[in-house]
Amino acid sequence: MSLVPLELGANVRAATLGGEIYVATIGPEPEDIVGAAIWYAPGQSSMSTDEQRAAGWDQFLSVIPEELKSWWMEHFIPEIGRLADEALGPGYKLKSWHLHLFGVVPTYQRRGLGKALMRVVDDLAKADGAPIVLETTTEIDVLIYKKLGFDIKGETTIKSSLGVSPLYIMAKEP
Repeated sequence: MSLVPLELGANVRAATLGGEIYVATIGPEPEDIVGAAIWYAPGQSSMSTDEQRAAGWDQFLSVIPEELKSWWMEHFIPEIGRLADEALGPGYKLKSWHLHLFGVVPTYQRRGLGKALMRVVDDLAKADGAPIVLETTTEIDVLIYKKLGFDIKGETTIKSSLGVSPLYIMAKEP
């Protein structure tokens, strides 16, 4: 858990260089952010450039235990890529809007903030004629995304030293 801020920070900084960040706030201050979504438009992907990786991912990899680094680089990232290619077809994900990270503070959930964060890119995707793709690991998220028009396109199991977790890839056609 102590590595989560470093990993999330790397993802946010990478998104400032090649993605899009949308936030839901309850006021004008940074601490008023109660929800956020990191998206990559068609043709863009997370950590795909040296500049994105240098913005924090390389630092994250340099401080994590070698076993965890190996898991990320040799298991988790390749497994997501394999699942996307098998479920959607090679290159499909890169032609899509991709939801990379998403969350709403629990006390602000069920107020429409998540829907609003999704709607922004839903409108952009419709205008582009592009699908939307995301990955999730919980059954509750699957139910939520299904209500928003997504379909499960593939599923696998991610294994780590902490146990096993399902991984779903979902898509919404334009």
